[in-house]
Amino acid sequence: MTSPVWSDFLSPRSFQPVVAGAYVRSLRQNRASQEALDFVGSFLGFDPRSNFALRQTFESLGGQQGGGAFWVNGAFGSGKSHFLGTLALACEGVGYNELRNNFPELIPALDSLTPRLVVYVPLDEYNPAEWSLEDIFWREARIEWERRIPFDKWPARLDKARAGSRAEALEALISVLANYELDGVALFFDELSLFLGGRGHRELQADASFLQFLGQSARRERVWIVAALQKTINDLGGLEPYALGQIRDRFQTLPLSLAHLPTLIERRLIEVVDEGALNDWCAETLREREARFGTLSFGVQEWRLLAPFHPLTIELLEAVAGRFLSRTRSALLFCSHYLQTSSNTNGRVTPDAIWDYFSPEIEGHPDWGVLSEAEVAWNEWIGSAPETEKAALTQTAKFLLLCRVAGRSTTAHGLAQALDFEHENPSEWARYLLEKLRRGAGFLAHERGEDSLQDRYALDLGKRVGESARRLVVGASSDIEEGDVRLTQAALGSCKSAAWPVGEFGDEGRSLTLFWRHSPRRIRLGVWHEGALTSWTNRLANLREGGESALLLFWPPFANPNGESAGEALAPLARNAVQAWGDERAKSAVWAWRPRSATRDEWDLAREVAGALLTRQDPNLLDNRRGRAILEHLERERPAREAALERVVRRLYHEGEVVLGSGAVLEANELAGGDDFMATLESVADFALPHLFPRFGMVAPRARVLTPSNSDALSLELLRRPANEPFFAPSLERLARHLGEPLGVASPSAGRWKMVAGNAALAAHVLEVVGQGAALSQVGAELAVDEWGLPEPMLDIVLAALLRAGELVALDARGQSLTPASIGLPLRRSIHRVVRGALPDSAQWTKLAVVAKTLFEAKVGAVSFEEAARLVAVLEEWREETQSRLELARARAAQLRRNLGQAPAQWASMENAMAIVAGALQDAQTGDQNLLFGRVAGWDVELLSGALREANRFANGLDGAGELLSGHALLAHPDLKCPPELVAERAALLEELAAGESALFNDELKPRLREWRAAYAEAYANWHGAQHDGARWNSLARLARGDELKGLERMATLARRRFDVGPQLKQELDEAMGKRCQRPDAARVVLATGEAVCNACGLKWGERVVLPDPRVLEQRAQSGLEAFRVALHEPTTARFLERRAPELLEEDSDWANLLSSERLAVLDEAFAPRRRVSRSLEELRDSLGALQTRREWEGALLEWLDGGEGLGDEDEVELEA
Repeated sequence: MTSPVWSDFLSPRSFQPVVAGAYVRSLRQNRASQEALDFVGSFLGFDPRSNFALRQTFESLGGQQGGGAFWVNGAFGSGKSHFLGTLALACEGVGYNELRNNFPELIPALDSLTPRLVVYVPLDEYNPAEWSLEDIFWREARIEWERRIPFDKWPARLDKARAGSRAEALEALISVLANYELDGVALFFDELSLFLGGRGHRELQADASFLQFLGQSARRERVWIVAALQKTINDLGGLEPYALGQIRDRFQTLPLSLAHLPTLIERRLIEVVDEGALNDWCAETLREREARFGTLSFGVQEWRLLAPFHPLTIELLEAVAGRFLSRTRSALLFCSHYLQTSSNTNGRVTPDAIWDYFSPEIEGHPDWGVLSEAEVAWNEWIGSAPETEKAALTQTAKFLLLCRVAGRSTTAHGLAQALDFEHENPSEWARYLLEKLRRGAGFLAHERGEDSLQDRYALDLGKRVGESARRLVVGASSDIEEGDVRLTQAALGSCKSAAWPVGEFGDEGRSLTLFWRHSPRRIRLGVWHEGALTSWTNRLANLREGGESALLLFWPPFANPNGESAGEALAPLARNAVQAWGDERAKSAVWAWRPRSATRDEWDLAREVAGALLTRQDPNLLDNRRGRAILEHLERERPAREAALERVVRRLYHEGEVVLGSGAVLEANELAGGDDFMATLESVADFALPHLFPRFGMVAPRARVLTPSNSDALSLELLRRPANEPFFAPSLERLARHLGEPLGVASPSAGRWKMVAGNAALAAHVLEVVGQGAALSQVGAELAVDEWGLPEPMLDIVLAALLRAGELVALDARGQSLTPASIGLPLRRSIHRVVRGALPDSAQWTKLAVVAKTLFEAKVGAVSFEEAARLVAVLEEWREETQSRLELARARAAQLRRNLGQAPAQWASMENAMAIVAGALQDAQTGDQNLLFGRVAGWDVELLSGALREANRFANGLDGAGELLSGHALLAHPDLKCPPELVAERAALLEELAAGESALFNDELKPRLREWRAAYAEAYANWHGAQHDGARWNSLARLARGDELKGLERMATLARRRFDVGPQLKQELDEAMGKRCQRPDAARVVLATGEAVCNACGLKWGERVVLPDPRVLEQRAQSGLEAFRVALHEPTTARFLERRAPELLEEDSDWANLLSSERLAVLDEAFAPRRRVSRSLEELRDSLGALQTRREWEGALLEWLDGGEGLGDEDEVELEA
């Protein structure tokens, strides 16, 4: 079956990739043609830049005020001419429906477009040496006039206006156009960059002045100018800075780009013949490339829409289009060409085709010089390469040249994808090509990445120092053979980062701590070299004393491939380890990590690093400037070069093998950890240490929580926690689960973690090591290296559990035994030796069993450490419970004696019983198990049992002493006034309460106290209810709320006359109301325990509440009101009130409402003193007889009225006839 080709799925469409000015002119001549409509409808303004340019220009053209000035800039093929042609045709009403359908957002602007004179000027038709921009404008405007208004001649006034200023001429043109209902002028300049580039300096300034004028005019007149530039106005040489700034400020720049190429390819250049078949073919080929390359830099959508182009080809084409694309070629021409030529193939058009297509024009470009040297050198070198590599190397060189034009670099993975290499390992093949080109031909900069496939490569132009350095390095490394010790030195010298610090180990190696099975282990790391056997043998013999568990030797990379194997070199070390340790397991304490053999490329990299090292050490380079520049260059490149070699070394080790002295082998590629050096070492330990400590897995922690502080916390809890509370604190339960349970010192019980004796096998082994007694340091050293491999923090926990159980006894430096509770931390500071614990003999155990059965009702089994620990827990629990209960009983008895005023002698029986029990409790208070058992066995069980019963009898009696205390408190209350019928019983009760300890056991005393309390409460409630009967306060409350009192209070505020009855009555009423009890149950008050009187009012029984007579108070109020009425009717006061406030003189006045602040002010005036005088009307007539003016009359009237007496404003005047 033949493979499909692109013509099976798609065919190229006819498309005009280059829009010329003459073509737009022809469309404007035939505006009604379908070709003109297709031209407008085919403009691709879907990318953000083109869409923004469309919106800005059409919104300006559809605006109601002023005009607009725009630069449209972009590379050839970006659509500038198409954009100008679309605008020109749209301004003449062509393609409205097409624009509406393609760009709905333009509908408001399109609906607002008005007819105007459209002047479209393709400037490539004019000779810049003969025409000015201003003359071209007026010539084209006249031509457009004759085309648009053929029935009228060009107005002569416009030619006359041109003889004046530019502004007058343009205003005249706009005025004339308005007469023909044309809304201004729209001017479109195509190829402005080309035209201005051909102008002389003087002429260019004149054109710049005209452009500045048009831009300024567009702000106030109905003038629009849109001009196409290849780049920006700033890139035009020869413009004066001032003119450039003026033009730039008056024009808005609208950049276009080739970013719409994918859409153009999909919508304009390609017609799909079979959509389903194309989708299937693209999906199949994409899956094949995903399997070949892994992660792709493009997706299924780009792969499908851009067929037959490779997505990276279009991406790179867009990036380079703005620099080297010429007048006769464009990105669209490129796409059209390869659509025609690739129709009978099934491969993708790769980026190197861009170089093939555009190279004829690029070679004539002024910037070509900086690239030609590299291309020539590469082509010459590729000519001598093997035939099988020439094609791939040529493709690689072209791609690198394009990346340089686009300002990019590439990686091996990116190159393999872009050129679509069909190789078994395309990324490694690409890296090989890049490295071969770099080392062989040069001109290629190399920047190291995280791994070799991520290294970045870019064309290295003009770096002659770099080329010289490269040649010196190649020369220095040419005589370095495989296995040369300098390669190993260079490789180890490069490995100094935290990710792989093998080069920093030195001759003595390095000791570090890693975690194995969540426990810390110290191991020694070193590098093997010839002659190192003796030094590492000595180091191995001292491992145990140094607290290190194993020795890991790294075989040097790039060593002689014919040298001895790691297993052969380890054999003498392993034998010496067995002799030093006396145990065959010691072979597993010696490890070797040997890297795999290096490949050709890896040898080349090591030679390059070694050659660079030798070159940097050349003293001749310090003697001249160029040599020093080369050294500086090598120093700058050193970190990246060494980082790349370190990655290679790390890969060699990770693809090598780990060998143990016992002969076990692990392929290093099975190790976990990746780039984390410590994690990798822990993975090695997971393989090797089980051979050395085979039994540690039984007790290994379950999480990484084993630290000295956590170990001390658990040990302290085991040593200090009382025997009757064998549970870990809640804060330590996580440690108990992860550390204690594997060691056997903790087990789950009823939702908590209980303390137990420890792992049976481990405990037996520890006791075996201790023997008849051993120093604690000796025990720790032995257990750290035997099959258990127990670290010191874990051993401390086990020892604490054994000390708690009594199976071990701790001794200090003086040989004195230590109780668990007295042992401090760390254990090695408090404990010097440990010995095995001792159990009681049979006779003593029999006595202890009798005590347990008689006093604690507990049974004990045969003598054992477990039963002894259980008996200690029972004793501790009994001691704490009994001591707590007796202490409470003594406190209650002391309180009772103090409150009742009794002497200690009245409590002799209780004191005797408690003294006997306290002695036993003192005996039981010791952490020394042997001493405890000796004391308990010597107890008089019968005597102690009787004392306990007596003490418990008193404790039970004192449990009810609270009722006696509260009863006595009431009987002796200082506020108590006892009703006569209760006096005798009160005295009898007080006498019985004073009888001492016998009162506790008087069965009749408490009922009689309750009866007396109830009788007193009843009598007090009746008395209190009678005194605080609510009816006694009703009249007083009514008077306090009445209007009379309110009116009297307001009268008291007068300043001119005193009325004090209101405040006096108010004070007396407040005092009377304050005597009333505020309790809700005042009518039937209930006393609380211990209360003798009401807690609200304090009324004693027999005490009376005296209140004033409300009738007397009411009579005093009426007298006060009457005195106020009399004062109001005084003659002068009454006359004043008749004028100002006659309502106050009414008989039935509501004083509470009448006496407002305003009326009180009037009353103050009314009570003020004033005079009363008389005046004669006859005298007034006489004095007015000869007066004529108003002033004379006014003066005479005032003189007559005052009469020389100095009358005030409120003085009264009486007229006489």
